[in-house]
Amino acid sequence: MTAPRQTLNLSEVGHDLLTCQADYAIWKRLVRWSALSEWVMPLPVDETVFRPRDEDERKTTRTRHDLPSDAPLILYVGRLNIQKNLHTLLQLLTTVRREVPEAHLCLVGEDDDIKQGEFGVHNTGYVAWLGSLAEELGVAEHVIPIC
Repeated sequence: MTAPRQTLNLSEVGHDLLTCQADYAIWKRLVRWSALSEWVMPLPVDETVFRPRDEDERKTTRTRHDLPSDAPLILYVGRLNIQKNLHTLLQLLTTVRREVPEAHLCLVGEDDDIKQGEFGVHNTGYVAWLGSLAEELGVAEHVIPIC
């Protein structure tokens, strides 16, 4: 079985639709020869689900996930996949914590084992490796996985 494409192929009309600038940059590096027109269309956000919460909801969420009540949070929501470059986010956390020592990182999402055949990599074991990397970087106690 092949991995699902990360772009919506509109080649029948001579276009490729990408959902973020990072994918566009990768596309341009890998496929310089393409005669297709590219369009970047950010994915929309459902504001009925992703919205600011009132103070009581925020306190309840922090308590449920053992987060300090006043710690600044870096939040990632998405698949826990090597394609999302979360190892770099862990390195960023180490840099942020030099200036903001109480900062925490919440990783919200599900582990997957999607094969990225075009890059010759598998996602199997990525989340466990992220845990090891967090330990190595000295930030494991400040990384909260919420699956």
